[in-house]
Amino acid sequence: MKQIKLRSLELLNFKGGTMSINFNEHTTIEGDNGTGKTRVFDAFTWLLFGKNSAGDSVFDIKTLDENNEPIHRLTHEVKGLIDVDGKEVVLCRSYAENWKKPRGKEELVMDGHSTTYSINTITVSQAEYEKFVSDMCLESQFKLLTNPLAFNSLPWEKQRSVLIDMAGGVDPRLVLIGKNSYLDLLERMGDMEEKRYREMLRSKISKCKETLEKISPAIEEVQRMMPAEQDWVSVEQLVKEKQDNVDTITKLLSSFSSQMDARNEAIMKRSNRVLELKQQMAELVAMAKNDAMKSYYQDLEKWNKEEGERQKVAGNLARLNSEKKELESKIGKKQAEIDEKVKEWYTVNAEKLVTDPASYSCQYCGAEYSPDKIVAIQSEVSEKFRKAKADKLEAITQQGQTLEKEKNSMKARLDEVEKLINEMPIIEGTASSKPVQPTFVYAPDKRYSDLHEEVELLSAKQEDAFDTTEQNILKNQLDETIKEIKALNKTLQDKDLIVKYKARIRELEEQEKAINQELSGHEGEEQLLLEYSKLMMEAVESAVSSKFEFVKFKLFNKQINGGETPTCQAMVNGVPFQSLNNAMRINAGLDIIRALQNHIGIAAPIFIDNRESVVEITPMNCQIINLVVNKYCKSLNIS
Repeated sequence: MKQIKLRSLELLNFKGGTMSINFNEHTTIEGDNGTGKTRVFDAFTWLLFGKNSAGDSVFDIKTLDENNEPIHRLTHEVKGLIDVDGKEVVLCRSYAENWKKPRGKEELVMDGHSTTYSINTITVSQAEYEKFVSDMCLESQFKLLTNPLAFNSLPWEKQRSVLIDMAGGVDPRLVLIGKNSYLDLLERMGDMEEKRYREMLRSKISKCKETLEKISPAIEEVQRMMPAEQDWVSVEQLVKEKQDNVDTITKLLSSFSSQMDARNEAIMKRSNRVLELKQQMAELVAMAKNDAMKSYYQDLEKWNKEEGERQKVAGNLARLNSEKKELESKIGKKQAEIDEKVKEWYTVNAEKLVTDPASYSCQYCGAEYSPDKIVAIQSEVSEKFRKAKADKLEAITQQGQTLEKEKNSMKARLDEVEKLINEMPIIEGTASSKPVQPTFVYAPDKRYSDLHEEVELLSAKQEDAFDTTEQNILKNQLDETIKEIKALNKTLQDKDLIVKYKARIRELEEQEKAINQELSGHEGEEQLLLEYSKLMMEAVESAVSSKFEFVKFKLFNKQINGGETPTCQAMVNGVPFQSLNNAMRINAGLDIIRALQNHIGIAAPIFIDNRESVVEITPMNCQIINLVVNKYCKSLNIS
């Protein structure tokens, strides 16, 4: 069995404390409440797993000031010397604040925290550190091996799972020899876990019950919606009689309609003939008017043509005169620019070289240059002046030539425009007056008079009046009868609804029967699974009981209806663990730890809190660390 022993712990600013503790096989840490006993246990679990002894990864690790605020820039560290099967190793975990200076600011600000790890003073990564610790002992195992109350704080399902694992595996087929119903259950379960199979059955049972709860209200709802039964034969006969009445009335109305159609057709023919005659009369008037106005239309066309030509010539002449005026203005401006350039040329050409006498003396000492040097200077200055003057005159000449070309181009266009103006046709006199439309008065001829007479005769003719009283009475009777038929047909629809609703009720009743059968099967399967679980737990209990000295486990709860539900509860002499006094709970927890040590193969230091309440503990083959409350001990006393 692997033996893990804690030889020493060094705390630096951990939960407000700095101390160094050496541990023996049996170590007692004694002190009043608040003196730091639990801090020692927290430091050990934080060193290994980064959590306190309660399993919390987030807790107050920092040292606090008098206002209960963290004191910044402190390093919080725990270092432990641990013996694993005689081989010692030093583990260290440090927690510190990160500070940095933001750009543009003078003061440092805190930027999170960092944790560092070391093994035998060699810094390692978090992953390497956690692997080393887990190779020594898994966190889940460590908690159960170091705290007598840890196992019984687990959910009962987890406790059962651990017990089954401790039992070393019980072969169900050996336990169930001769019990075929349970063997069939195992076949149905397949590879599914018992807990998962039970959850699946409960889910199916719940769904069946939920469905059953909805079926009865659904049947009642359909029954409420179902119409009342009636004498359907009488209703159908009444519909037939009403339909016969509709056919009779329809035939009578059809006869009236034929007479009305004949009358309306005669009226339509007469109206069409009147329209045709009036059209012929309008055509006679139009033809006469066209003949009378022919000369006017010819004069109007000639005038429009002449007026169009006059307007075209006048428009072109106005456009050319405008362009001529604009060109003359531009040519004048261009000539003014040319004149300015001529003046500029003569001004530049008249410029004379003027030399500064000071240029013939040294600018530093004032001594006059030699005649040869003066001649050279004069020659150089004269050549530069001549070249600059020639360049200016050349540039002015080129600008003047460009302006002259532009002016000549404008003059050429001006000559073209004047030529076009001179060639324009001369419009003599003023425009003639627009022809005036003469007044037209139609004088009817014989043909027009005959047509007019026929129109008068047709318009005066009237059809005999048509009495619609009887027809209206029949229409009202038809409308009423159709309404009655619709109401009766709607009543007949209730017959189909009754058939449909009765079929739905039968469907729901059959569904209810099928679901009840399915529910019965699932409940039977659940009971069989419970019995199977009981058999297996009894077998497991038998296998596990030998591993404990005095602790026993209750694995089932009796129900009022005689059934049993699975559970897991530690018992000592028939008393549940939670009802034991503190001393008995600790000793029971030690008995459980001893069995776990044998099963896991690891013995770790056991921390016994409230040790002062236990007079004697069961002997253990591992390191014991007692945490004792003593109100007279105001600081920790370690022995």
